[in-house]
Amino acid sequence: MIGGTTEDQEKARRLLTQIVNSLSVKMEIGAPMASVYLLGNPDHYTSHRFKPVYWKTYVNEVLKDWIDINDLDENLNDINADVIQKDQVIIRCTQDGYTTYYLVMDYMYRPEIYKDVCLYDWIRLSWKLPLPGIKSSDPKVSAENKPEQDVGPESKFGVKKPSPHELVFLQEHPQHETHYAAMVKDMFGLVPNFIGGNLPRSDAGNREFYCTTMLTLFKPW
Repeated sequence: MIGGTTEDQEKARRLLTQIVNSLSVKMEIGAPMASVYLLGNPDHYTSHRFKPVYWKTYVNEVLKDWIDINDLDENLNDINADVIQKDQVIIRCTQDGYTTYYLVMDYMYRPEIYKDVCLYDWIRLSWKLPLPGIKSSDPKVSAENKPEQDVGPESKFGVKKPSPHELVFLQEHPQHETHYAAMVKDMFGLVPNFIGGNLPRSDAGNREFYCTTMLTLFKPW
């Protein structure tokens, strides 16, 4: 850059400054943090594990039975029209071709054995896993996300558990032939972290919308 223009020299100077600043930050990392990182250990510890939940997606699905999302008008402002929105559909490639999938399907087409489980408990305690002999392509079903509790056909105490093939999703689910859902005990459950807006309150706002949301979460459907 000795023979370069003033502009080129300025760019080179800024680049070197960024490199030096980046190296300086790394030099300030403490030895304990560096050793934890190299050993692959977590850098923080919590007593509970949390799971993000977009609660409006589920309420939106319930409201479809009463409201046509293509015919919104001013009257829907009382029911919080912010909730009535198009679903984000995921396209999955299967042996039979391409199928559509969205997260609400896991609860809507849950195994028959869990038909009396409410949405809140389903979010806390359910785990979706690939059937034995089938490799999962779902990034959410990874080694670090698997439940700590054994969900196999038999526990260490010899108590018979439902086999994975008894816990498959209903026929309407696009992963009916490849995945199953199992529920763990409360001590292994996750804590739902509701995101996408504040939950409605019983003492403020639209009463019907509050009741709809609570029934969606705590009444099986």
